[in-house]
Amino acid sequence: MSEINAVADHHVFWKTIPALAITAAGTLMFCYSLLLLYYRRMVENTPTSKIRFLSMGMVELAGRARQYYDLRTSATQTPCIYHECRYYKYQKTSNSAGWSLSRVMSSGKIPFYIEDATGRVLVKPRGSIFQILMSRQSFQGSYIPSLFLQLHDPNAKVVEEMVPVGSQLYVLGSAHIEKQGKKYGTLLSTNYAC
Repeated sequence: MSEINAVADHHVFWKTIPALAITAAGTLMFCYSLLLLYYRRMVENTPTSKIRFLSMGMVELAGRARQYYDLRTSATQTPCIYHECRYYKYQKTSNSAGWSLSRVMSSGKIPFYIEDATGRVLVKPRGSIFQILMSRQSFQGSYIPSLFLQLHDPNAKVVEEMVPVGSQLYVLGSAHIEKQGKKYGTLLSTNYAC
């Protein structure tokens, strides 16, 4: 009985906790909405330019993706500029059965070219936000890329998501000139790619 009285004596404290939690959540949501508004205004206020007429500083480009490295997906060896492969195993237990994720392989954000009718520029997407509709291919069984051989294995499944070579991209970032050996080249460090 004394515990009930102790809670009743601190009723103001127990009313204050939810109010503080709601206030903190509202403040965080407000700050996040300001960040989204900042990105939206940045995208809306930056005009899309052609690569030949690229100016240094904040720039927006649209064009086709081209490889800088010979990157291929880990399962089917499909050429791409970014990929993520998920491998699943079918497992049965006494209570249930289903697909469980066994491993994930990703290429990471590595440099690629973006190209339009006027030229191409190297994009370094390190630290960027990707919002890309990726192509997806899925198959059951094991795949041996070096032999281009697919084995029928009903207990294995692979799902590949990728940005294939030649896909249409929109890139927003900061352009600057970078020295590469004895040559100078234009480089675009992206903040946002989609």
